[in-house]
Amino acid sequence: MQRDIDQTTIAEIEDAEKTLIQCDDTDAANYIALSLAVFVTKGNTKPVNEAGREILRRRPKKSTREFLESLATSVQNKNEQVELNRMLSRLN
Repeated sequence: MQRDIDQTTIAEIEDAEKTLIQCDDTDAANYIALSLAVFVTKGNTKPVNEAGREILRRRPKKSTREFLESLATSVQNKNEQVELNRMLSRLN
């Protein structure tokens, strides 16, 4: 069963995305966007994951790239490194 999203909810989501894209707190905004991009649960997370990736793409490139590169070089898990490098490649 697919849940319908009303126009108010869509507007709230778009407002939250805009806030994260324009946020001056680079680390916080990038961390939140990354958390959305890799969010996993039993349900359909594709819209949430796509929103997180879109926010990362629309944030200032230099600081977002530095943030993801720093994480990619510091994580020990190879799967996480691959995913972070995949996100880096999508920034172009």
